[in-house]
Amino acid sequence: MPCVTANITVSLKVNVQLTSANNITFTVRGLVNTLTTVDPLGPAIILNNTNITILPEKTNITMLNISSDGVFESPAAFNTATGELVLKLVQDVGHMEAVSASFELINPKMREDSAFMIVPSHVCNLTKSDLTQTSPVLKVVQGEFKTKFVQQSTEVACSANTISVTFKSSVQLSGSKYHCDTLIYMYGFDGACVNGTDVLGINDTVLPEKQVAVSGTSIAKIDKFLYYPDRKLFALKLTGDVMQNSEIQFTFDVKNPPYAQTAPDIFINSTDVDIPTVKMSRPSDNVITNFIQDPLDVSVPKFTTKKIGQSTAYPGVSNVLSVTLQANVDFEPG
Repeated sequence: MPCVTANITVSLKVNVQLTSANNITFTVRGLVNTLTTVDPLGPAIILNNTNITILPEKTNITMLNISSDGVFESPAAFNTATGELVLKLVQDVGHMEAVSASFELINPKMREDSAFMIVPSHVCNLTKSDLTQTSPVLKVVQGEFKTKFVQQSTEVACSANTISVTFKSSVQLSGSKYHCDTLIYMYGFDGACVNGTDVLGINDTVLPEKQVAVSGTSIAKIDKFLYYPDRKLFALKLTGDVMQNSEIQFTFDVKNPPYAQTAPDIFINSTDVDIPTVKMSRPSDNVITNFIQDPLDVSVPKFTTKKIGQSTAYPGVSNVLSVTLQANVDFEPG
């Protein structure tokens, strides 16, 4: 899964005895696609009575906890720039004895191929060798939206309209052990008038987006839902544990345009973790007559039938008038 912590195990068996007193190390190369970063450095130091600021020295080295039953030193140095992990032997290992070292790294955001190598040091006649992958390492699946559905509450022009959205991803999108800043984007809501709350930035400047209120069963999983008027684009930020195949369902309100239109195509994708753009499904995809629930399929109210008739034309007798009305929208009481 992209952006989640992965446990990686390196297993070795060599045809010589290894003695820890010989300062033996094994360098694992090829761990270059991980999102693992160096821990934040300490604060800058300001020299007393001066304007001189000394920034902390930058480094690419972070220390990883190693699980190896005491065979290798823990923690071990990992270079985040070169993708090299140095395993130092601290326990003697017998001839053809199998040993292993496990550690955690963060999977990358997208699919990338990697090749891995083990490089021994201070071991006579033992040379570098390719590492065989029993399962793909730091190679993630391509995410996709397994469910992506949108519909509306009314097709009447100029009316308040509730848009309902449901989607489900094949990869994790949020969580305490999730290390990406994924945003879900939706666009194509042509003609919709969106009322939102201004978002303020530095010095109370109004940012080019609006906060839009949401409702629905997944509201606890929604951190923010923003609308960008200039791009007619919605951006959704999730919170909490949104695991693979977790269904997200929510609604938000727009106002229909004052003119008739057929439903526009609406699309969804995500960034940081890349999920390709796909067209969202709508009611008419499955029910051919159900166009009125397609989002922003708008009708201007009009009578399609308007007739009046009577029961008799004779003078002086009771006459019953019959009125028949039919409209292209629903009639509501009041």
